[in-house]
Amino acid sequence: MQSRRAREARPGRRCRVLPRHVGDARRPQRPSRLGTYTSSVPAYSSLPAPHPRTSLGPVLARRPRLAGGLLVAFALLALAASLDGAHLLLVVDRPIGTWVVAHRSPLATALFRRLTFFGSSPATYGGGALLALLALPRCPRTAALVAVGTAVRPLVEYAVKLPVDRRRPDVDPNIVQHGPSFPSGHVLGSSMLFFLAATVFALYVSSRAWRRVAAVLGVLGVVLVGVSRVYLAYHWTTDVLGGLLGGALLTGGLDVLLRRWHAGRPCLPDAAGAPRATTEEVMTVASAGVR
Repeated sequence: MQSRRAREARPGRRCRVLPRHVGDARRPQRPSRLGTYTSSVPAYSSLPAPHPRTSLGPVLARRPRLAGGLLVAFALLALAASLDGAHLLLVVDRPIGTWVVAHRSPLATALFRRLTFFGSSPATYGGGALLALLALPRCPRTAALVAVGTAVRPLVEYAVKLPVDRRRPDVDPNIVQHGPSFPSGHVLGSSMLFFLAATVFALYVSSRAWRRVAAVLGVLGVVLVGVSRVYLAYHWTTDVLGGLLGGALLTGGLDVLLRRWHAGRPCLPDAAGAPRATTEEVMTVASAGVR
C-alpha cells in the first residue's frame, strides 16, 4: 500500500491554491477520496485592499530616526523664530521676501490669491466637514478621523504660534497682517485638507495608480499654497518650511493612527457584499494552501 506522501507526489495529485471565485466569501467545495469539504480560508475576492499611502506616515513609522529628525528640525526652527526677533532666520528670509515682492506680476498675483484660499479657515473647516460626510457611508472610522484631524489642527497650530510669537513680514508696506507668523497656518491647514481628501478619495477608487495621483496632487497643492504665502508677503519662507514640517508630522501621525485603528477590522465589504477578511486571514491565505 502506497504511503500518503507517495500518492500526493504523483502527477496531478499535488495540492494547489484554488483560483479566485468572485462573489464567494469562502473557498468552494472540492471533491476528494475522503469526501467533500469547505476550506475555512476566505477566497481572494474577500481580501481587503491595503490602506493607501497618502502621507509620510508609513515611512515615519518604519524609520523613527527620520521622524525624530523632522521633529528636531521643526523644534529648532521654532526656537530660532522665538529668539531675538528671529534675527538668525531673517538672514535668509528677508532677501527672499524682498526679491519676490520686487518681481511680482499681475497674473501671478491673481493666481496665488486664488491658491492661498485652500489653506484658509473656510476651506479647511468646510472641506473637512464635506470630507467627513463623504467618508461616513464607506468607513465611519475614516469619517471620525477626518473630524478629529480638522478640529485638532488649529489647536496644534496655536499651541506653537502663541509661545513663538514671531512678527509678520514687513517687506510689503501695502500688506497688513495680524497674529503670529510661525508656523504658517495656511500650510498646516492645506496639509491636513489635502491629506484627508486623498484618504477619502481612496475609499471610492480602488486603482493604486489613481490613489497615488491623488496623493501627489495633494503634496503639490500644499507646496503651491506655501509658495503663495511667501509671494503675497503674508509669511516668511521659514514660516512656510515650519508649516511643511509640522504638516508632515501631523498628517503622518494621523495616518499611522488610522492604519492601526483599521488593523484586523477593515470597513468596506467586497463587491458582492460579503464581509472582508481580517488581517490574520489575509496572512493565512498568503502563506497556506488548501488544507
